[in-house]
Amino acid sequence: MFLASVICNTLHHFEVFFPVMAIIVGIHFFPLASLFQEKFYFSTGIVMCMLGIISLFLPINATIGDVSLVAMSTFIGFGSAVTLWVTGLRIWMTMLKKLKQ
Repeated sequence: MFLASVICNTLHHFEVFFPVMAIIVGIHFFPLASLFQEKFYFSTGIVMCMLGIISLFLPINATIGDVSLVAMSTFIGFGSAVTLWVTGLRIWMTMLKKLKQ
């Protein structure tokens, strides 16, 4: 991620850093899925990568009504947060099931 930050900054396109970071995080879930034999991690990886790719096509700034927001960062931020929270809850529920056995 440090290297991605440096590259984006050097190319004067730091606005794409968060989508690139989401893609990097998503890619990390694929080997984890195999390592921990958890198929749900494949879904997490796919969703994170798709969020990153989709956000690259969103406008940087948007106005909804009278509210101005940073559309790309808002989309990638909330989308990643929801995805990773759902993954965390899934891990927690799986561990609770294993502890009850």
